Amino acid sequence: MALSSLLLSFVCFSLVVYVDFRGFRNSYRHLPLPPGPKKLPLVGNLFNVPTKLAWVTYHRWYKDLQTDIIHLSVAGTSIVVVDKAELQMQGEGVEKSRIENPDMPFEATKQNVENGNATPCFASHCLEKSWTSQDPAYEESIIRNAAWGLYLGWISRQFSMVAAIGSCVLGLLTNPKALKKAQQEMDSILGFGQLPGFEGQDSLPYVTAVVKEALGWRDVAPLGFPHYTTADDEYNGYRIPAGSIVMANSWAMLHDETIYPEPFEFNPDRYIKDGKLDPK
Repeated sequence: MALSSLLLSFVCFSLVVYVDFRGFRNSYRHLPLPPGPKKLPLVGNLFNVPTKLAWVTYHRWYKDLQTDIIHLSVAGTSIVVVDKAELQMQGEGVEKSRIENPDMPFEATKQNVENGNATPCFASHCLEKSWTSQDPAYEESIIRNAAWGLYLGWISRQFSMVAAIGSCVLGLLTNPKALKKAQQEMDSILGFGQLPGFEGQDSLPYVTAVVKEALGWRDVAPLGFPHYTTADDEYNGYRIPAGSIVMANSWAMLHDETIYPEPFEFNPDRYIKDGKLDPK
C-alpha cells in the first residue's frame, strides 16, 4: 500500500513538472508578433516581399508602423527584420537564440548526399569520404566549419572587397576636399609613393575616417547576413517564433540621422574630433 502511494505521488509530481515545463517553454505563445504589412490567407506576405532595394522598403515600413522591428510571414516562414542598432547589440531575443546559418545549406547538402543526388562540391566530397574514412579530419563538425569558412571567403573576395573599394572611390570623387585631405595626410606621414599599412593606422586618422565613411556610406551588405532562431523568444513585448529568419537592416542603422547627420553625404569629417579619430 505504501509503495502504491509513493508511486502515485511520483506520477503526480512528474505530471506537475511536465505541465510547468510545457508552460515555460510556451510562455511566449500569448505574445503578439511584431507589426508588419497586412497578411493574406495561406500566402501571408508573399506578395509584399520587396524584390528591389528591400532595405529601403523595410525602413519605410518601420516609419509607417512606428516600430523598430517588423515581421513578415511567407508561406509559413517567419521573417523578422530589425531596424535599430540597439536591438542588434542589446536585444535579448536576437542575441540569446540566434545561431549562424551554415546549418541550412549544409544540412541540405548532407540530405542530397544521402539520397545520392548531391552536386559535386567540397562539402559533398568530404561527407562521402567520411562514411569510409577513420581520419578525424573528416568529422562532420570539421567539414561543416571548413565549408562555411570557404563560402565566407569566396563571398568576401567576390563582393565585399570590390564593392567597398568602389564605394570609397565614388565617395572621394563626390568630395574632392576629403580626397585632398587624405592625400596630404598620406604624403606628410608616409612620404611620396608609399602605401599605408595597418601598422600606421594610428598615425593616419583622416585616412582611417575615409575608410569608415566608405563602409557606412554605401553598405556592401545592406541587410547583413541572415540568422535564424532556434527557439521561441521575446523582444520588447513581441514574440519571435522559433525558426524565424532574422535580418538586420544595417543600411538603416548606418543611415540613422540621429547618429549620422546628413548620412547620404560622403563626409569622413564626421569621424574626426580635434584632429583625431573620434572613438565614438
